[in-house]
Amino acid sequence: MLDLRSQALVNETGIIPHAHIIEYDAISSSLGNISKDYPIVTICACPQDAGAVQVARNLQQLGYRYAHPLRGGFEAWKTAIEKNLAA
Repeated sequence: MLDLRSQALVNETGIIPHAHIIEYDAISSSLGNISKDYPIVTICACPQDAGAVQVARNLQQLGYRYAHPLRGGFEAWKTAIEKNLAA
C-alpha cells in the first residue's frame, strides 16, 4: 500500500501498518525493483480520492497492471479496521 498523505497528516491521524508513506514526486523512484505484476493499492485523504486515483493511473501507464486506488481513502480504511476490531 502506498500512503500518499503528507507526513504531517500521518502524524496527526495515525499510520497505516505496513504502508509506505511516499511523496507524490518520488513514487516512481520509490518502487525500486517491485515487479510490475505486484498488487499496489494507493491511498490518500483527498476529496473523491483524487490523488490516489491519479497515482494509480500513472502507475498503470508505467506498466504496473495491478495498481488501484482504495475507494474512500483513509477514512474507508479506518472504518474497515474499526469494524474488524469490533467483530
